Amino acid sequence: MALNLYGYEAWHPPSGGLNRRLARGVDAAVAITDVTRQRFLGWSGVPAARSHVLPCAVDLSSYGPGPAPTELAQRHGLAGRRVLMTLARLSADERYKGIDEVLEALPDLAREIPNVSYLICGDGSDRSRLEAKAVQLGLRDRVVFAGRIAEEAKRITTGSRTRSSCRAGAKASASSISKPSRAASPCWRAPWTVAVKPCATARSENW
Repeated sequence: MALNLYGYEAWHPPSGGLNRRLARGVDAAVAITDVTRQRFLGWSGVPAARSHVLPCAVDLSSYGPGPAPTELAQRHGLAGRRVLMTLARLSADERYKGIDEVLEALPDLAREIPNVSYLICGDGSDRSRLEAKAVQLGLRDRVVFAGRIAEEAKRITTGSRTRSSCRAGAKASASSISKPSRAASPCWRAPWTVAVKPCATARSENW
């Protein structure tokens, strides 16, 4: 039996001894990153020799550089704006994705780029808290919560503090948009919004 490990749900032992006993009995554990593999091995008791890393992949024919999505820009009042976009599930259990940090950096960034806006695509249990935070930071006119959007409209940036790889990152790389990560980049703070690619974290565009 092979166990597929995607992310943070495999980083800590599950409640209940039965789940842990079942984990130890797998023939192979396949993780999308070495971070997840190592964290799983740390609690599961599975021998390292029975663990493997198989990174996420995407169909390159479905992703690539392209023009800014004008329909999306018009729908959310972003035409002519310099747009930073995050696509993520807005879950209260997944605050490591970095949306808080982008919001906190945005007032400083706006002094350098007056027409900057932040488009947050996704929905979930943490959305109301993030909306309130944007208002508290005086960003009501700069931050747009778009909710869920269609696959073809996605232009992806993520600000994960801990994920070293995921499907969003693979899609972003295939679209020539670098994926922000504190671990991967020494300039994870405000620079992820201005995008100098070798050290950068995300690309922003004029829409």
